[in-house]
Amino acid sequence: MKVELYQIQEGSIAAEDVFLQSQYPLLLKDTVIDENILSILKMFMVKELEIESYLVSGEPVRSTSGASTKENKQIRETEESSKAADFSFSKAYEAALSEYQNLFAGWQAGARIDISKVRQFLIPLIDLGLANNEDILKMHFLSNSEDYIYHHSLSVALLSSLLAKKLDYQQGDIYQVAFGGFFADCGMARIPSSILSKKAALTEQEYKEVKQHPVLSYKMLKDVPALQEGAKLAALQHHEKMDGSGYPLGIKGQKLHPFSKIVALSDSFQAMVSARSYRRKESPFKALEEILHAEFGRYDLTAVNMLKKELMKISTGSRVMLSDGSKAEIVFIEENLPTRPIIKLESESIIHLKDKPELYIEAILK
Repeated sequence: MKVELYQIQEGSIAAEDVFLQSQYPLLLKDTVIDENILSILKMFMVKELEIESYLVSGEPVRSTSGASTKENKQIRETEESSKAADFSFSKAYEAALSEYQNLFAGWQAGARIDISKVRQFLIPLIDLGLANNEDILKMHFLSNSEDYIYHHSLSVALLSSLLAKKLDYQQGDIYQVAFGGFFADCGMARIPSSILSKKAALTEQEYKEVKQHPVLSYKMLKDVPALQEGAKLAALQHHEKMDGSGYPLGIKGQKLHPFSKIVALSDSFQAMVSARSYRRKESPFKALEEILHAEFGRYDLTAVNMLKKELMKISTGSRVMLSDGSKAEIVFIEENLPTRPIIKLESESIIHLKDKPELYIEAILK
């Protein structure tokens, strides 16, 4: 029986898969509908659902009829219309962030990985982000230092999906790469909370403990059947480097899984552009400059060039703040000098940053 979403009772059972734009379902058949599922369906503007005629308790689904139903529908439609006008990637991101926080708390309490629950909010969010690459490349505006670990996992998943798409991965593999990024830090849930919540820089011993999280992540994921081995290895290898200088195993590039190379770059880039309790965030330009020069040879060059290309596409016209505090607009970016663009100051002066090595882009302004 097809029922409009506002009429669905908790305990109802989905009678068929629910799809959005991708071939992967937002909701699987036989899923029991609860408050959490309803909020996700509302978030993605699902209007109606095919459900069984009975609840999970065995009781029949109650019927709704008459004027009150019509009146309720009108009220609901007005509310949903208002919400739809404000619906955006940022709203979906915030909802997914809340879901991740709940999952992480469960993992800290010993819960196992529930991939079906993650798919329900992560795949639609990925589809939404890939429809407008700029949303993914400007996620750093949505993060804050207090909830860094949650923001980081979502942003790594999304950037990994974008790079995989631009590198011509098949749709299924795009999602698997994203899952690898999303779950890369799930092992952090096994690290003492006192370390995770510490505001100051970690001690050597604390850092040693944190460096075990890729192994802990892999252990949590290794028996999850819906994840490809590449996604699991991406979690294990996301701190490895092409030159063998990474951890936990010090594996070199030729032995790293292709998914791992994408997630490793996404992980480092997002860490650089995000605020931490003990460190200021860097601009995407400064982060890219560090990856291209100071850390040259540590990341897969194909993935780095793709990231550079995508950042260049969205940056022309952006307002920025320079390291001396002055503000400017990016006028032109040379392909071989992506981090040293030509800019126009508020005074209308034109400067080429390649001629001003003492200056760099401190931040991109909203």
